[in-house]
Amino acid sequence: MNSIKSFLLTFLTVAVIGSLMAMTMKKSSVNASRIKITNKSNWDIDHIYFSPIDEADWGDDILGSDAILEPGESIEVMVDCADWDVKFVAEDDAECIVENLEICEIQGLWTIDDIGCD
Repeated sequence: MNSIKSFLLTFLTVAVIGSLMAMTMKKSSVNASRIKITNKSNWDIDHIYFSPIDEADWGDDILGSDAILEPGESIEVMVDCADWDVKFVAEDDAECIVENLEICEIQGLWTIDDIGCD
């Protein structure tokens, strides 16, 4: 497991800590809630995308076009209460997709670490 890609594909995880409340990409939504995503992995995260589970296309990169989430850094995002798929893309373009997150049923913090991609 010398390559970042194979390591990340095997061991990147999104651990949902606590419980996430209502999520929205629009700050003005009545169902909006803040989620703090912290990168505790050994890799830069270059992109984070959300997509409703019934849509084939990913939304905009919540990090923006030039930003990265380096190890130890955090970002807070707003999302609507819904069922979401989330895609994390590491510095070498390795992807971790977490499907069918019921955001309203969980709230708190998300931690990206080196344990697994579930």
